[in-house]
Amino acid sequence: AGRTHRFLGPVHLPLCAAPPGACARHDRRIMRQGQGQFVAALVALVLVALFWLFLSNAEFGGADASGVSGGGSAGAARGTAVNAADRAMLELALDRYKGLARNMTARIQTAEQAIKQLQRLQQQQAPGTRSKPKLAGRPFRPTDADPSEGGSSAVAAGGGAGENAGGGAGESGGGEENDEEEETEEEKAKRQEAEEKEQRQLIGYDEATKKFRRFRPDFKCGDRVQPLPDSELAECDPAGESPCCSSIGWCGKSKMHCDCDMCQDYRSKVKLSVVGIKVLKKQRECAEIAFSFGPQDSPRACADLALPQVECGRTLMFSETYPAWGCRCCAAGTAQGVEVKPDWTVWSVDVKAEPLPGA
Repeated sequence: AGRTHRFLGPVHLPLCAAPPGACARHDRRIMRQGQGQFVAALVALVLVALFWLFLSNAEFGGADASGVSGGGSAGAARGTAVNAADRAMLELALDRYKGLARNMTARIQTAEQAIKQLQRLQQQQAPGTRSKPKLAGRPFRPTDADPSEGGSSAVAAGGGAGENAGGGAGESGGGEENDEEEETEEEKAKRQEAEEKEQRQLIGYDEATKKFRRFRPDFKCGDRVQPLPDSELAECDPAGESPCCSSIGWCGKSKMHCDCDMCQDYRSKVKLSVVGIKVLKKQRECAEIAFSFGPQDSPRACADLALPQVECGRTLMFSETYPAWGCRCCAAGTAQGVEVKPDWTVWSVDVKAEPLPGA
């Protein structure tokens, strides 16, 4: 299954195009892995909380004893300062592990939704229906599939699923493939006409001016979809969170999308610049923090720093009340959290892409 660039992001399972039995085994294995990780995260949260409570109680007791033995206000003040600092550290650690638990829960929920979707699709396909073109998995999100964190499994699940559907399934099926009804020329023409119509809707094609976008909002790119009206391949949005087209035709931002032999990074053809920022949600913070830039004078200054960072998406968190707290960018593919944080604001960043000379 595809994994995110950082371990806190949710997993997006690819659609399984293998035989039903293999899909079921694959889905159960993914569910067991997600449940195991969730349980491990909860155990780690409990152990860390107990450890911090033990240290805090020990230090609180030592500080109180020193204050009593000193018999003066200076000892009591030192003990109060130590207690406040330890409480702040404990609350910070607990907040981080709460975020870990929320993201592990999101992993399991995403897996359950994908399995239900697969089951519905399998139930809708009646035996003996003609074969339809098979797609190699779901689109990768901007933070999917880092090879150092199991990205190869994303390729196996995304690209491999298509190979199994097109090749392996045919070999294992034997005579079943020959029994399927082949697509007629009329059916093929109707399918291509429908795909071209969908393509023009997604790219905003204007019949009068012949203008259109070169990328689709469903993250598909390359030869996975119909060519553009100028007969070129569909691209990815260089100013968005998914600027690269992977070898299997999905837009994303991970190494599997931008740094492989067959990948295409469309950022190399443009100059990116921040054209503005706006408030996305007040009293919120990032659901997942990708990078911290330290204290900044304004959210605009933070946006300029976040733009070239690969881990950053197009949102950031900044406190106008306490700028010294620093600026942090949200991970690509994520936005604001759900907990109320009175002193924080999540901002969205508007980016413009200008073609380079000669590109």
